[in-house]
Amino acid sequence: MLADTVEKNNIFSSEGINTLTGLESDNAFWIWNGGNNIKGGGCNDSYIFMNDVGRNTIVDNDGDDMILLWDGINEKDVLVNPIFKNGNKNVFDLEVKLTGYTTEILVKNYRPDHRFYIIFSDGTEKELLDFVSSNEIWTTQELQLIDPDLNYKIMADIDLSGTDWIQLAL
Repeated sequence: MLADTVEKNNIFSSEGINTLTGLESDNAFWIWNGGNNIKGGGCNDSYIFMNDVGRNTIVDNDGDDMILLWDGINEKDVLVNPIFKNGNKNVFDLEVKLTGYTTEILVKNYRPDHRFYIIFSDGTEKELLDFVSSNEIWTTQELQLIDPDLNYKIMADIDLSGTDWIQLAL
């Protein structure tokens, strides 16, 4: 997948530069550090995270875009939480967290009709929204990442037979 970035406008992050802005063409953003506000261009952009970099924000509403992650990250490590604004289900933010890492990626003003992928070092690609409905919580750390202001459907793979249920509210 990195070979696809050769024909793109390459933009590199560095310490002290906190705003990266793409051209109205295909861009490849090479992210080496955190604290960046990244604005994609009007085409197909790549956001290449070279290591565990901390928090970055991406604003990109056009084209087919992708986040490429470094070696050792797999699908189980990715948690994606939608952040709805004023009840709007058509435009919202997606918060991408990687279990066991400091990297957080906030994709601002995401639209469901916008194609945005995560691509792993083994070439596996998955659409960002696919992670929203398939998150599984295995540890208390992952449980703490849940946004208390959202509604969740909780499913459990445990035997609840013989359990007395008490209705709390209507």
